[in-house]
Amino acid sequence: MTKGAIYLANLGTKAQNDIGKIRPVCIFQNRMLNRAIDTGAYQEAIIIPLSTQLLGGDYRLKIAKRERLEHDSELFCNGLRMISVERIFFAQGALTQLTPLEIKAVEQILYDLLGCSL
Repeated sequence: MTKGAIYLANLGTKAQNDIGKIRPVCIFQNRMLNRAIDTGAYQEAIIIPLSTQLLGGDYRLKIAKRERLEHDSELFCNGLRMISVERIFFAQGALTQLTPLEIKAVEQILYDLLGCSL
């Protein structure tokens, strides 16, 4: 598992304004957390869901379809959440990987969203 990898995951039944169903999600956590999951010490991953509803806005980043990501999508950064790794379809392999520039753009969005300063 690597930061910026996009996999399919089951986000469950949609509740009110939550984003649900089986959909692409982007793993967005550091190497330390990834290692903890790989060793079995931790069982949840920080993810950002993707949506094919291209609405734009300050907290979304467009990701063009490529490799196994079948549709143009947006990272729904204000949908940041933790899910059990059992909900991520690792066996099917990653759909694609964010580029270094896309990772930097997501980091900036998250800093703004969370009110962090550099």
